[in-house]
Amino acid sequence: MSTLGAALIGGIIAPYVTKSRERREARAEVLNAILELEQRRWGEIGYDQFQRAAFALQATAVIARVPRWAVVAYLDVAKAARDTSREFDSDDGPTWVIDSSEEAKVQRELNRLTRVIWHPVLGRLYGRRRGRG
Repeated sequence: MSTLGAALIGGIIAPYVTKSRERREARAEVLNAILELEQRRWGEIGYDQFQRAAFALQATAVIARVPRWAVVAYLDVAKAARDTSREFDSDDGPTWVIDSSEEAKVQRELNRLTRVIWHPVLGRLYGRRRGRG
């Protein structure tokens, strides 16, 4: 009986645990890529740096099997918000601002994307229900 138990652990459970850890690590890399993109979303940062961060996000999302629709929806609104960012002179010196309606869209899609990353199965079901399969 102990041989059967060892075979089950070695053949079924161990690979599942290993793959789960790898998937979690891949999803963590996506969250790091989102952070990088968010830091480069302001107009004062060169567009090429923003674009590189967007490509890095897409690459990590593919590896982590994050649904493409969620990444594309976030990138679309992040780019639109970046394009509307403007320099503003304040009492503390120049600062960059983004239109509040554009920022609200970014936050909505960012929340949706992070939910999909944290709960991949629910994210896939949500995407299918919305016709984004």
